[in-house]
Amino acid sequence: MGGKTIESRAGGIGGGGLFIESLSPLPIGTDISLEFALPDHPAEWMQAKGTIAWVCPKSDHYTFSPGMGVQFTDIALEARARIIELVKSLWR
Repeated sequence: MGGKTIESRAGGIGGGGLFIESLSPLPIGTDISLEFALPDHPAEWMQAKGTIAWVCPKSDHYTFSPGMGVQFTDIALEARARIIELVKSLWR
């Protein structure tokens, strides 16, 4: 509400959160609101709230881009279930 809007790419997602690519990651502990779409339904936006749990200030052997790990703190059960199904489908 009244905050800054940033568009970015999620480099990874799971039932507990996601990784947002960013050259200027927010500080750990920052609460954020998210709107995102999954690749299987790009026009269907989901909403969640999260907290910055960790920061990767530069590319390393775990991430290809700098950014921040967001832990979901408030997400609809249906949205979480869809994320988990998407991740499971990638491992089949």
